[in-house]
Amino acid sequence: MKLTTVSAAVAVAICSASALHAANIPQPNEHTPQAVNINQEQAKQVADKFHQVYSSSMLQNDGLNVQLNSHGNKFQEEGLDGEHVYIVKLKNNSVALEAQNFDSPLAKTLRTQGVSKIFEKGRATSAAVTTYQNKLISKQQTVMQNVTAVTGRTKVRRHFTKALNGFSVKMTETEAARVASLGGVDAVMRAKKYDLLSDEGPKHIGADKIWDGTSVPSGIQGKGEGQIVGIIDTGINSDHPSFSAIGGGWL
Repeated sequence: MKLTTVSAAVAVAICSASALHAANIPQPNEHTPQAVNINQEQAKQVADKFHQVYSSSMLQNDGLNVQLNSHGNKFQEEGLDGEHVYIVKLKNNSVALEAQNFDSPLAKTLRTQGVSKIFEKGRATSAAVTTYQNKLISKQQTVMQNVTAVTGRTKVRRHFTKALNGFSVKMTETEAARVASLGGVDAVMRAKKYDLLSDEGPKHIGADKIWDGTSVPSGIQGKGEGQIVGIIDTGINSDHPSFSAIGGGWL
């Protein structure tokens, strides 16, 4: 966490105190500086609000022994054994985020060149994009050297630069926790696979109560029979079991 966050937080607290006073006192001239004049109770309210907002980050343990590069939300321990694939996300912006940053050199170059799409069929549309990608990969390789130093792992499974700036490594949970403490590392996340549980969908969205009529004002039961549904989705698999006509109705 950057120290500038603290400065910004203090500034917010001071401005909040000023606003608390200004909200109840008419200003004779908007260009005339007005002194902050709040009582002890008002100051305490601002301080309490400030502490509440930042107590989960910079003000842990009442501000004592705060580790600026602590795990925090950087890594989630799951108590797993064995090796797993982890994605090491770095702090620098990915290509997509850097291109959206209006004041970044990459964004300025793309505007000058009139480039609106940074990738076409997976390939960079500008030399500036390629240059920034190479810069990210170079930084990833440097961080990987540090990963090797604390884990002994030397193989990068895959580099990410477009939507995410990071790389994946196979390692144990203990090793992943060490990597999360390295400088330049924003987060370490275990790569997970999720199964689509379409059988839970109807209950989750309340469709089951429509089917049996309990949530329908008229009480009429129905599963969509006679209704025409238009689906605009190039990724639909009409042969999937979830789209089978079963139970007298259709999904």
